[in-house]
Amino acid sequence: MNRFRIQHILIVVFPILGALVSGILQKEDPAHSGPRLMHIGIFISIYMGIMTLFLRYLGGKYSYYLGAFLALIFSIPLHIALSSPISIFPILLLNLAYGFVSILMIRYLFYIKTLFRMRTLLLGAAGALCFGFYLSAIYRMLSIPLPADFWSPILMYGLILYVFMGFGMSMADLMLLRIEVGQLRKGDESTND
Repeated sequence: MNRFRIQHILIVVFPILGALVSGILQKEDPAHSGPRLMHIGIFISIYMGIMTLFLRYLGGKYSYYLGAFLALIFSIPLHIALSSPISIFPILLLNLAYGFVSILMIRYLFYIKTLFRMRTLLLGAAGALCFGFYLSAIYRMLSIPLPADFWSPILMYGLILYVFMGFGMSMADLMLLRIEVGQLRKGDESTND
């Protein structure tokens, strides 16, 4: 298992910044009923950042256990924010499914070498679909009827959210690579001296 270094925090912080920027760009209707999209987007970005850290930089041996634990932790504030009479267990199961799909997107979509040039766009498209189905499942759990124009703005919000998160993850990867190359060069120079 690889060792944690302080610069690895970038892979968690940059997706959160991407989610904040996407939330600011997408003005939410104040009359909107149901959960706030920006809050859900921030939870998703924290999840994606932590899972990327473990999958990509720390070996990923226990990543599915960590993913399940984070899904449990994030179910609690979501259940409170929804202030609904439903049990926490359906929310937990939904978060577990969403977390599992997120892990698959990180591992087999974002970091696969053959799709490297298109990874941000592909993550955006796949993430938008997952986000739309996730939110529609929450609405159904709360017995809130889906508005007539539900899918178009939700898919657009999900696309922008995941594109900005993917861009943040790419920038963090690039910065971490430069830091590691710089450290290797310093090590080579000190060895040569």
